[in-house]
Amino acid sequence: MAVTTTNYDQMIQKNFAAVMLTRMSVNIGGQLRHLGEMRSIENAESTTFNRATHGKAVTTAPQLYGGAKKNSTGGEYTSIECKPGYIYSYEKLEEVNFKVTSIDYNGYIPIKLDNELQLYEDDAIMKVVSSSTTLDKQGDATKELDDQIPALIQAAKFAKANAAMTPDKRQWTAMVMTQKTFSRLYANEKLINSNYVGEQAVNGSDLKPVFYGCEVIHYKNPDAATLPDDKIYFIPSNTIGCAEWKNSNKTEYQSSIMNEDTVAFAAKKSFNAVVIEPESIIEFSTKPAVVTP
Repeated sequence: MAVTTTNYDQMIQKNFAAVMLTRMSVNIGGQLRHLGEMRSIENAESTTFNRATHGKAVTTAPQLYGGAKKNSTGGEYTSIECKPGYIYSYEKLEEVNFKVTSIDYNGYIPIKLDNELQLYEDDAIMKVVSSSTTLDKQGDATKELDDQIPALIQAAKFAKANAAMTPDKRQWTAMVMTQKTFSRLYANEKLINSNYVGEQAVNGSDLKPVFYGCEVIHYKNPDAATLPDDKIYFIPSNTIGCAEWKNSNKTEYQSSIMNEDTVAFAAKKSFNAVVIEPESIIEFSTKPAVVTP
């Protein structure tokens, strides 16, 4: 059945598309995407992130023709494929409620849809990180977090050193944990009164909490399989790869008189993430907090 639109509907559709696409175009992603090596793919289904372990130069001239087909002065060469997929956010509501909702850059609906897309990106990144079996495992799962502060500081130092050896040498590291773990960590009086914690501008943003120079990122209600309460992850810049298809951002608005006078807004984009250098990411274990009934 054909959908008949009014001039008013066409105006809302045009306005929503302009506002939403503008928000999505300037969106730098969630809390983690700025740490990744970002690719915008055009005329291809996927992209490849390449890494090679360090080698040593030699004093003899190489034989470039003939001999072994695969040889170099470097170590192993690894290629990791990343294929984006589409993600969606939407809002459906009664038209009478929509009448009091503005569709502008700072309106409720564009902000809500944009935030949902960003949260998905963070979840996608943490899922591939936490599921990796070759991370650098540190910490002690039998000890309380308060009893491991020196080891936690050492892990932060090590992660920052790892960041200095990634291709961009930005030396920036995220320290990712649940909000419950964040509360436990920042309840330690010796720690909060030390020089190890503070605030710093991150990626041109407002001041954010830092731990020994690492950006502290905490989630309020993550999936336990994605980010458990007994783990803290130190993720140096460019140890993860993120990819999207170029010009994949799209929006849609519909008004229906056949469905109890409802209106619906939707946004669509592409995204995926892979771990490029798992050995440079630290998974710090601690004893789970005891939940008091």
